[in-house]
Amino acid sequence: MSHKIIVYGNSDPTLHPAVWPNIQSLALGFQNLGYDVLLCDMHNNNSFTYCLDHLLVKDDITFSVGFNDCGIHTTIKNISPDSLCIYQSLDTPHVSVLLDVPYNCCVNGPAIPVKNHIVTLLDRDAGEYLHHTLPQKKMHQLFLPLGGTESQLSLEELLEKERPYDVVVSASFWFNTELHPIWESSDFPFPAMIPLLNDIVDFMQAHPVNTTTAIHHVLHDRGLYDEEYLVQMAKFYWPILSYMKMWRRQKSVEFLVQNDILVDVFGRNWEHVAFADKLRIHGTVSYAETLHIFTQAKLIYQDNAEFNNGAHDRIFTAMLHGAAVMSEYSQYLDEEFVAGEDLLLYDWQHGAEQVREIPALLADQDRRRAMTARAYQKATARHRWQNRAQTISEAVHLLYPERFL
Repeated sequence: MSHKIIVYGNSDPTLHPAVWPNIQSLALGFQNLGYDVLLCDMHNNNSFTYCLDHLLVKDDITFSVGFNDCGIHTTIKNISPDSLCIYQSLDTPHVSVLLDVPYNCCVNGPAIPVKNHIVTLLDRDAGEYLHHTLPQKKMHQLFLPLGGTESQLSLEELLEKERPYDVVVSASFWFNTELHPIWESSDFPFPAMIPLLNDIVDFMQAHPVNTTTAIHHVLHDRGLYDEEYLVQMAKFYWPILSYMKMWRRQKSVEFLVQNDILVDVFGRNWEHVAFADKLRIHGTVSYAETLHIFTQAKLIYQDNAEFNNGAHDRIFTAMLHGAAVMSEYSQYLDEEFVAGEDLLLYDWQHGAEQVREIPALLADQDRRRAMTARAYQKATARHRWQNRAQTISEAVHLLYPERFL
């Protein structure tokens, strides 16, 4: 018997352009596994009503999946004056696929009441934050980097394509003003914490580690070993992330500029960085245009967006579109791929020197094509949305076997 599942998405064009195409790819992955998939578009009331009928009335949904809080943020009126989240009392398991680390203030989902809840993480260390901020909430964690989007072209076709862009950066810059940490403002409510926060930032500016690892290091360096210190640090994760994510993004591109490596940048707000006149700035493009650009780029250059023990989906998407990749160091990527053979890696102490490998790679077409072929094969085997659907399916089968009887 085919098991029916709901995959929640949102086609709202004002959202991040990758959200709807990626949830469609995940839904297709489940379809390929033999599931009867209801793709629920939360931007379409008829679609949502149809899926809600299967979930609450027909009661024939085995499990559901959605990005962040998509699908589970909806409430229904109870007989009391309070409202209940629709999954609060349902036995139907739900998987929240987080689109960033859980301490990004734009990420919702883990805190919403769900009776049987799996939350995915893009970094293997990020779950500690959930333990400290939601200690009473029963939910299962699953390390699951976002999948790469596949090209419609074969590897042979990708290797033979003309690639007019040498180096491409595909990422937005969040701010249109000079970059400063939040705690430098005069109204920061915890002034005694400023030296500690500065030390955390200093450590992250010198080492390719995530916020969790940096906080551990600095607290231990001060002799603050007790678990409660880590619990109390939870409120500072977002201020650290909001500064460091953009500091690293800017610094990574600055490495290229310092070495006179011409880079084409796609994403918003790059005209506001100090070295904007050294960049070829193209602004924001659609997701379809991004994929096309990846087939036209010899190399995609990528910061790792805080996932220093995880991975960014742009890395896998670039590989699946036949581009070579140079990424900020990640322990996970270093385990999954062979540095120097499948991809190039850089860090914050040596990045200005490490990017000098790029011109040599671009000049050696045979080496670049061999690198992209190896990366393509590994990404195809392990890092497509099809692979992510398989992992989610396995997790639900293990935790909720009764749903499949």
